[in-house]
Amino acid sequence: MNANSISTRRLINLFRFEFLMHRKFYQMGVLGVFFIITGLFLLIFFANRYTTTFGQSEFSYLFYSEFLFLVIFGIGFSFVDLRTKRSSLVYLSIPGLAIEKYFVQFFTRVLMFPVLFTVMYILAISVSKSLFQMSYITTTYVGTSSIPVVVDNLDIWQMIFPFYYYWDKPLMSYFFLFGIAALFISLMFSGGIIFGKWNSLLMPLAFISFCALIACTPIVLSWILVGIPEDPSKIFTSQIHFRQPQFLGNTPLLMFVFTVLAWVAMVFFYWIAYLKLKEQEV
Repeated sequence: MNANSISTRRLINLFRFEFLMHRKFYQMGVLGVFFIITGLFLLIFFANRYTTTFGQSEFSYLFYSEFLFLVIFGIGFSFVDLRTKRSSLVYLSIPGLAIEKYFVQFFTRVLMFPVLFTVMYILAISVSKSLFQMSYITTTYVGTSSIPVVVDNLDIWQMIFPFYYYWDKPLMSYFFLFGIAALFISLMFSGGIIFGKWNSLLMPLAFISFCALIACTPIVLSWILVGIPEDPSKIFTSQIHFRQPQFLGNTPLLMFVFTVLAWVAMVFFYWIAYLKLKEQEV
């Protein structure tokens, strides 16, 4: 077999190295997510045991907030063996092509972490619902009638995939939203090899700063071309009104352009991470 071709044996050895060297990280991460989410939902259920107004959308916000935490502190810890000189020497000396080591990192961080998190989230919600139902009366009485508390009507899938139930927006808006999310995941993954141990701090700051720069550009241009408004309430309002042509009927052209750029940039940053790994091996 050609030494430059991908080897299944080397891939298995690389996966074995990954899970042996970082088994505490994986074990504590999986168990920690499960117990934290279980305890959090128990607190939420008991705090809202007398109300029926705590709906699915609030739980959806909670899921994606925790998923953002996972992206920053889970996927952001990619290429962790390259963060010190000693571990770098050990990692780079392991038999394996750069593409093989890259695939192991991509699989464990970008693919496996979100799947494991979602599975643990579903299990934690199911366990917390069962514990709550066993430990507390699940109906609240209003006069002579009884109303089931919100926990009895929870739809776990709607808590995780709300877009499936409310697919009433233009299709391009979902491509835009998912593109921005996918871009941020690729940034955190590539940042593991670019920023090293400071990735969880510097990459989110860089991303927020870039978004703020884009948002502030029309305002600054209006200050330069039109002037700063005398009304303080309009200082941060753009005085320049651009034409907003549409693409494919009802999709703003600017949204379409940003969507394409986000998906292209996602591929670009994954490619940058691979080039940086190859550079480390030289």
